[in-house]
Amino acid sequence: MYDSISGQFAKLVKKGKPLPQYSEERVRKLLRELGNHKRFLDSRKFTSSDSDDLWKMCGSAQDIASVYYTAGMSATAIKGVMTAGISTTDESAIKINVVKYQDEITLLSSFSTRCLGKALPLVSEFVKRLKPGEFDSTRQQGLIRLRRGVLTAYLGMAEAYSTTSTSLRNRGLLIEAMADVSEVHAQALDLTSREKVRQHLLSSQNMLPREFSTHYNKIIKSMSSKVCKDLCLL
Repeated sequence: MYDSISGQFAKLVKKGKPLPQYSEERVRKLLRELGNHKRFLDSRKFTSSDSDDLWKMCGSAQDIASVYYTAGMSATAIKGVMTAGISTTDESAIKINVVKYQDEITLLSSFSTRCLGKALPLVSEFVKRLKPGEFDSTRQQGLIRLRRGVLTAYLGMAEAYSTTSTSLRNRGLLIEAMADVSEVHAQALDLTSREKVRQHLLSSQNMLPREFSTHYNKIIKSMSSKVCKDLCLL
């Protein structure tokens, strides 16, 4: 079902045309479905047999969000972001898009954040089943990229959620999603990375609106955990 909805949305994205806007009724309906974590993520328990489908769903949401993040950028620039990282110029363009397309990005990014929270336990189970020597360099690099993404997201929270350029409602939805899955995300990080996030968040608390304090404290508590097993040990 999620495939079908993302496919319908993909048909609305046309080269050289304005991106689908949340203000349009049909687009709004599709985006709300694509961001419906209660329907697609919370209504069932995922097992190892669901891993491929779950990652595909997470990827679909992130891919659509990326269309908005990179709007107006050349194909070469977009490829550079995906392979070499974000340059100063790219970062400026993305910051503009995050504000311009905040309604669209909020729904999709909140969903992909929660989706990763469902996928990580399956990754942990998969790794535990590997035989000695099967955790090869390709899998190691995959874990490094995953950790880097989680770490970057949490280290960038203070700046992202303190800005008034994005509505309080949208910031609230995003930080709520991160808080809800922070315990799972924390278990994917090693203890050094967790402490780095914890210290950063503690030093940045005053930057955030008071409305976010409950979510922020929940994340700090998750990053304070000293439990290290499975992915954390790798």
